[in-house]
Amino acid sequence: MLVSHLEEQHLTRYLLGELAGEEQARVEEEYFADDAFFECLCAVEEELICAYLQGRLPEPRRRRFEEVYSAPPRWRRVEAARAWVAAATAVRGGTSSFWRRLLALLREQSPALRLGMAGVALMVLAGGGWLAWEAQRLKARLEVARTERAVLEGKIQDLRQRADPPLLSFVLTPGLVRGAEQPKKLAIPAGEYLVHLHVILDSERQYAGVHAALRTAEGVEVWSQETAEVASTTSGTAVDLRLPARVLAGNDYVLSVQGLRRGAREDVGSYYFRVVRR
Repeated sequence: MLVSHLEEQHLTRYLLGELAGEEQARVEEEYFADDAFFECLCAVEEELICAYLQGRLPEPRRRRFEEVYSAPPRWRRVEAARAWVAAATAVRGGTSSFWRRLLALLREQSPALRLGMAGVALMVLAGGGWLAWEAQRLKARLEVARTERAVLEGKIQDLRQRADPPLLSFVLTPGLVRGAEQPKKLAIPAGEYLVHLHVILDSERQYAGVHAALRTAEGVEVWSQETAEVASTTSGTAVDLRLPARVLAGNDYVLSVQGLRRGAREDVGSYYFRVVRR
């Protein structure tokens, strides 16, 4: 799937959290529904990481990249790319023209093919068997991520079909903290709805369950729930929460999540978002 310059800029702004809430929601809905769009988003992210590592990002965008990608799940992708470039550069002696041609060729391919081509190139250059193994591992992780996304889509669809009243689904990711320039916006129409929050936890620990509490920006608790439905993903762990839409009257909220581990609670993270009633 070819991407125009304007589309690439739009997706880059999404990855850096610079889009308004409704625009961000539209991007998320599209990459859940369209595999080609998902691959396109992966390609744009790889180009963004590459530009950062090569020092090609302007200073304001570089600072924004480091703010957004400082969380462990995303920073691991940056570190993996850095290690790949370092290993390859050491083998080639830093021949920049070669790497510009190679990176340009890789960017023209789909993410899955790009991973395979990168693995082959490194294996030929370094002559190390571990590089071929690493390429296969990355390809396997991509397939696992796609499978998890398909399972999540099916789960959301099943919840929508069974929900009475109708279900509204949103994804909350690490980094949604109070004071962010663009807080996550949940657009909720008038009427009786259930709100499904798929919360990605910024932790790799395994929990027997979680306790979630929702408070207004003033600190007033309006809802809480304890659930044992904690799922493992390639990015860590995630939990699904459901609450009546009437709880969200249209305000700024903080969702605090605590993991249940060995009979005690430990803080996992807080998610700041804004509700827009339509």
